[in-house]
Amino acid sequence: MRKRAVPVSGVLALSLALLVSAGGAGLTGCREVAEAPLTLQVPWAAGEVTTLSMHQGEGGPIIGDWTMRVESVPEGEGWLLVSSLNIPSAPYSLNTTVRVGAEDLLPVHVDFELLNFQGTVTYTAEYGEGKVAVDADVRGEPQSFEIRLPDSPYFDNEQFIMTLRAMPLADGWSATLNNIITATASKRAVRVEVVRREDLTVPAGTYSCWVVELVGASQRVWIAVDWPYPIVKFVNDSSRLVALLESYEPGE
Repeated sequence: MRKRAVPVSGVLALSLALLVSAGGAGLTGCREVAEAPLTLQVPWAAGEVTTLSMHQGEGGPIIGDWTMRVESVPEGEGWLLVSSLNIPSAPYSLNTTVRVGAEDLLPVHVDFELLNFQGTVTYTAEYGEGKVAVDADVRGEPQSFEIRLPDSPYFDNEQFIMTLRAMPLADGWSATLNNIITATASKRAVRVEVVRREDLTVPAGTYSCWVVELVGASQRVWIAVDWPYPIVKFVNDSSRLVALLESYEPGE
């Protein structure tokens, strides 16, 4: 019998790659989204690597790094979206791999590993028909639980920011997207809005960007206007963490 345990959100001291922490104040709540069909255009290729430096506040010192890379699943059956975020002084290390569909980018499987001053948390999440099953080890304590899925499209929290690159971003574009937060055994409908276009200079160069606001989450993402739409900047106002693009290597 599957035991529904306390979700692992209590160990998430920082929320950076994680779009929504347990609080989630100001988000649109736990409801299913019914909007016009979402058209996605996959912008990356296997072998792509995005490297960002982590800063404490705007103009602050570098405190860590965040690397995202893309790998292909054999025979065109999908993609692996791999993220590694490290802040040594915290200490804080978050490593995730999300397997997604080749074109719809729906999540299939998640591997999650968090190391911080409280210890280590690992879990796997397996997406199935109508539900996602999570099996975790929280500092040596096994836990398992299930989350009922809304109608598609839905995206796992650990792929959410990366997946924004595949959205049809444009002046005035907005959408409400289902976000499945496997680390907290929850789901949220998140409003995503393009608030302006802005030229931005970062260590990797100068880019024209769409500024995308995650309404109510106190987070914004700068995504390059030009193909293949790399992530240029990320800001989390709640934690005062800022990520800036250091280098971008397109795949093949």
